[in-house]
Amino acid sequence: MVTASGCGGPGAVPGVAALTHVPARGARETGDETGSIGVSGLATAAPQVTVRTAVPLDVPMVAATMCAAFFDTPVTSWVFPDAGRRAELLPAHYAMIVRQFVERGEVRLADEGAGACLFYPPDASRPSADGLAAALRPVIGDSADRSAQVFRTLEAHRPDGRPHYHLAYIAVRPGSRASLSMALIQALLDRADADGLGVYAECTSRDSRTAARLFGFAPMESFSLPDGPSIHPCWREPRPPGSRG
Repeated sequence: MVTASGCGGPGAVPGVAALTHVPARGARETGDETGSIGVSGLATAAPQVTVRTAVPLDVPMVAATMCAAFFDTPVTSWVFPDAGRRAELLPAHYAMIVRQFVERGEVRLADEGAGACLFYPPDASRPSADGLAAALRPVIGDSADRSAQVFRTLEAHRPDGRPHYHLAYIAVRPGSRASLSMALIQALLDRADADGLGVYAECTSRDSRTAARLFGFAPMESFSLPDGPSIHPCWREPRPPGSRG
């Protein structure tokens, strides 16, 4: 839960795509033209997931979802070691990042913000790591130094010379249904497949790496933050439109 003064809760990874909520084997999804995505297993159908594009007025809601999802993760704890300070600064930190994605990339929401997917399309005019750090300094003070190290490390390892979609964040509020993250990820993969482009993401946990493999991502060479947690990038080649996995 996020209040005016802070946030808290378990979740995924700040600055890193967290492919959580591993789908059951055999799970599949179907879409329609209204933006509703159905997720179903082998036996019974799950409720449909309504997905839409975020607008500037959604920034506080998306930031709140990210706070609730990412509060206790390894990278967040590395950037903000003190939990009290983390709770104080994280809402504004994520609001600035969400605003950058709304303006320069794309943000897709599931169930009116209970789940969010932040990504950069291949033609996005994305901010530099130094630009993000400079924008964060007035918001989070000296903690911007560690945020800058995260952004620079990720930027240094990002694949160059090959157009792709960059799946940067998947955030789902604690207690929400797992199908939200599944629907958001699959919708992005379907779009990339239709464009004939790969998808790049970063994982920081065993569960997220397992989920990435189930979605067809292949591991790349891992790297670490300075004296910090390991990051495991992955890549998914485009598939024929309409295929799954």
